[in-house]
Amino acid sequence: MTKTFMLAAGLAAMTAIAPAAAAAQAQSGFRADIHVGLDEVSAHQRTDVGTSGATTRDKDDGVIYGGEIGYDHSFGGFTLGAYAGVAASSIKECAEVFTEVETCAKVGRNITLGVRGGVNVTPAVLLYAKGGYSNGQTKLNYIDHVTPANSFGVSEEMDGWHIGAGVQVSLMANVYAKLEYVRTDYNDYALKQGTATIRGGIDRDNVLLGVGMRF
Repeated sequence: MTKTFMLAAGLAAMTAIAPAAAAAQAQSGFRADIHVGLDEVSAHQRTDVGTSGATTRDKDDGVIYGGEIGYDHSFGGFTLGAYAGVAASSIKECAEVFTEVETCAKVGRNITLGVRGGVNVTPAVLLYAKGGYSNGQTKLNYIDHVTPANSFGVSEEMDGWHIGAGVQVSLMANVYAKLEYVRTDYNDYALKQGTATIRGGIDRDNVLLGVGMRF
């Protein structure tokens, strides 16, 4: 509900401030932007050591920040384009799985490649949907406070997909702002080290506010 309210409020505000001078600009050409927003990560993880195991489920909020480049072509009433982006997150979480044993996970960088298409509500306002490939990174540490020699850290890359929707508003000649929601689903992972095995999966929801330039 909070994410839906934020998206609706931002959509109304951005559409209202689109200046008349920007109405003559078509939604075409190369573009680049930076963005920041809410990062909500849902994770499930199971740690097995020998014949014992424990499962944890967490949902954490943080800040996501990054940038995106792309190219759009306007066909009058609608626009098609492609993009590539990279982002990082502030989220880090630790959980005790056994007495004096814990695992810590940090969300690493995320790379996106995809396409988007939308309706030109006016020459200055584009409503769009987007989707494509995601490659995320998570950094895991298994910490044994009793036997430190058993501790280890690994970095795992996860392939997945993302879908989203948003609004982009031209503010002046070559400057635009955008507000979007993106949902990402990564493939599950399995990491082994000695007698310990860590299995898990991550999904994330983002509400992003960005500003960029068209070239």
